[in-house]
Amino acid sequence: MTGILEAVFYDWKNKCTKMEIDVEGNVRDDYSGLTGKKVFVEIRKWYKKRSKTANSYYWELVGKLAKEESISNIVLHNQLLREFSEPWLDAYGNIQVWWIPFDTDKVSRFD
Repeated sequence: MTGILEAVFYDWKNKCTKMEIDVEGNVRDDYSGLTGKKVFVEIRKWYKKRSKTANSYYWELVGKLAKEESISNIVLHNQLLREFSEPWLDAYGNIQVWWIPFDTDKVSRFD
């Protein structure tokens, strides 16, 4: 579900932060049963995902670079992830980073 975060303010009386979010469509019936109950909330900045065409182009370029470097596509992809990935905060505020062993070449090695 996506929406627009319209307002964020601190409620001094109740000592909590209040947020106003506009979401598309009518989801009132889906969430009205949760009113007054403690819920898990996660808000992240929305971004447009890469299209299938862009993804195909990425793998085409990875293939060409990997061939020049005489390594497999997966090894190069893992190197790129390690060098250019950004850390993020999980739901509990802990910093998370993807780390893939340098020599990983088989998807089946991931558990």
